[in-house]
Amino acid sequence: MEDNEGLTFITIQDLTDQARILFVSDSVQDILGWTPKELVGRSYFTFLYHEEVAAARVEAYETIQKDKAAAVTYLQLRHKRGGFVLCQTSRSVVHTAIIGTVSKAVAGHRAFMKAATAQEVSVLTPSAADRFQFRKWGTGSSPAAVWQPQVPFDRLPTPSIRTGLILNRFSLTCPILYCTNACFIDPGFAQERSIYDFVAESDEDEVRHLIEIAKGFGMEGGVRSDGGFAYGKFLLYPPGRNSSVVAGSPKSQVSPRARGGRRSRDDSPTQASSSSSPPTYRPRRSGEILVEAILSAHSDGLILILRRAP
Repeated sequence: MEDNEGLTFITIQDLTDQARILFVSDSVQDILGWTPKELVGRSYFTFLYHEEVAAARVEAYETIQKDKAAAVTYLQLRHKRGGFVLCQTSRSVVHTAIIGTVSKAVAGHRAFMKAATAQEVSVLTPSAADRFQFRKWGTGSSPAAVWQPQVPFDRLPTPSIRTGLILNRFSLTCPILYCTNACFIDPGFAQERSIYDFVAESDEDEVRHLIEIAKGFGMEGGVRSDGGFAYGKFLLYPPGRNSSVVAGSPKSQVSPRARGGRRSRDDSPTQASSSSSPPTYRPRRSGEILVEAILSAHSDGLILILRRAP
């Protein structure tokens, strides 16, 4: 199997006890050998190492029950050609689904950055605990998940209002490739429009800065890869606006990073730590919503998770 260090694929799963795969991005084929078409509709748990399935089910239940975001887990996933690959996964609940990422687990700076900016880190593969267990100041090691004969997925609380967006990573306008629900923005209305169309004009520069920070987390030698999480707060504008013209001049559509290097899969979109906060004195226009954001950069795009700020 190829090394593929730094590559990451994005996945979205439902909230049932089967964790059925709703969407998976193209880099899954480089990492695990499967095509997206072979995985969509199947249970996520069927691809786990059998001795880790029980703990993974409990962890999935607790992820939904506790409405977690930016949580990282190390476990083994089945490769199409046989055998298992030790992977680093991330997950966040976005109201009606779980959105996350998967990359090959490799100890080093990238793994440390992801763990250091995550809300939680757990290791389900015992042999990997020494390399990847991460302790934050004031906390002990992550508690091991304990198997329960029946995990009550049918009695889970209603998750909080959140939306997950997948954005084109290599465009200055960051078009929306996938929107998980209509909690804030209508998915059909937002499809392939710039994320900045839905950001209040007063906060656009700060959101651009936040996105550039996240992109920088995952760039090594000009190659797109995985990185940590960036956090911010800004005014969302769900009705949308035209962000493509500033002072009468159209904005450039393609980032210089998109030219050259490894082939870009973002050219064919499919639907399927630093923080920046706006000053509180800014007047809001009708329809604007103050939201908190978690942003991360990956091989196949950016993940932006939004929830209403308290």
